[in-house]
Amino acid sequence: MQSEKPFLDVQEVVNEIRARVRGRIAAQPVSRAVPEIEAVATQVSSLDLSRLHESARRVRAAQALVGQMPPQPPGLRARLGAAMVAAVRRMLFWYTPQIQQFHYAAAQAIEEQESAASELTRELASLSQSLQSLQRSVSGLEREIAQLRTSAKQETQEIIKPVRTELSALEVQLRTDLENAIAASDERITRVEAAVASGSVSPEARIKDIQRRMDEAIGFTGDRLADLRTKLNLQSRQIAALLEGSRVNECPHGDERDLRGIDSLYAKFEDVFRGAREDIKERVRVYVPVLSEAGIGGPDMPVLDIGCGRGEWLELLNENGIQARGVDANRAMVARCELLGLPVAEADGIDYLKSLPADSLGAVTVFHVVEHLQFEQLLDLLDEAARVLKPGGVAIFETPNPGNVLVGASNFYTDPTHRNPLPQRLLQFLAEARGFSRVDTMALHPYPNDVLFPGDAGAVGERLNDLLYGPQDYAIIARR
Repeated sequence: MQSEKPFLDVQEVVNEIRARVRGRIAAQPVSRAVPEIEAVATQVSSLDLSRLHESARRVRAAQALVGQMPPQPPGLRARLGAAMVAAVRRMLFWYTPQIQQFHYAAAQAIEEQESAASELTRELASLSQSLQSLQRSVSGLEREIAQLRTSAKQETQEIIKPVRTELSALEVQLRTDLENAIAASDERITRVEAAVASGSVSPEARIKDIQRRMDEAIGFTGDRLADLRTKLNLQSRQIAALLEGSRVNECPHGDERDLRGIDSLYAKFEDVFRGAREDIKERVRVYVPVLSEAGIGGPDMPVLDIGCGRGEWLELLNENGIQARGVDANRAMVARCELLGLPVAEADGIDYLKSLPADSLGAVTVFHVVEHLQFEQLLDLLDEAARVLKPGGVAIFETPNPGNVLVGASNFYTDPTHRNPLPQRLLQFLAEARGFSRVDTMALHPYPNDVLFPGDAGAVGERLNDLLYGPQDYAIIARR
């Protein structure tokens, strides 16, 4: 008997191939799965089916010999042996059909496995062709999507360009009208003063006459000014919407904030309540020496500003030669920074920190963000900031000061996205508890002196000044 296995276990081969095909298709895109399927098909097609043919032939030949007398050699012993074999054959006549049936079943099983292997090879070849066709279709769709995105971006720019031109022209016209009005007003005031001095006309009559003539000459009435202001506001909103729309085209799965215009609304809120851009730059200038003294701002010690907003701090850092980049989740804010050429990313600040390697930043600055966070998010922010800072790095957190009664009881809630104020001692404790050392505090932005109680108000006035008109913000400066 031969020791080698007479035929292959085709079912086992089929199961293995199916598992490999499903795994590779699930783990890879179609464009990469096709070569894998072709490789599997090639392996299957190269299976040596000749062994199955030979096994079936031997089984059929053995089946034909069942019940037959073996060849009889000459001699007495041979004849005696043949007689004994014939006797045994007659005794086992009942078992011979079973042996024949076994051989028949074995041969049939081998032939069926051979047929199954051939069919599997054909199916894999057909699957390979189908996947190739699918790959071509996917490639065509990818090209069409890229073309659509490019076309949408170009169309958006074409729409924005005339709107910007119109807005610029409107601004120029508004400035011209204002300058003309001021010049005309100065001229007529001079005439009024001369007429009054000469006594030729009463001041009231002269003023009314000049006002009437000014309105008739330039048509710049109060209604005209309100109309121009309304148009300017509408144009600004259209440009903001178009800028956001262009970014939605680049990221078609915009969230509900984009659809409801919350990002652009909050950007407008910042313009009204946060303060002028130059004022904010002056406010944050106090932190530049902190970074400079720590040797922060070079290529190996960059700064990351979380919640960069309109980019005043990034712009100031750039002016001082400090390498920095920003991140903000507000799409409208990011668009403004990009228009100014500032390096920003649109992302959640904590998620962005988690994507950075450890010991990779010189400083993390977070201005007026922590009051927007849940407690667990605040802890994540502190942990991730400590992780990404290099030894000697600095984290700066600025937030409204609830120790100022007006801030804590009223002004803080002007921003509808604020959650709760954070007392200075609490934020300092949390920074120390999450691994920062040398945690210092800085009181910022007290009310001007002209609103304070006078010095002669005594101890009560001094206490009220601290409670009502003390620092409106504070900062935590934590070192790694």
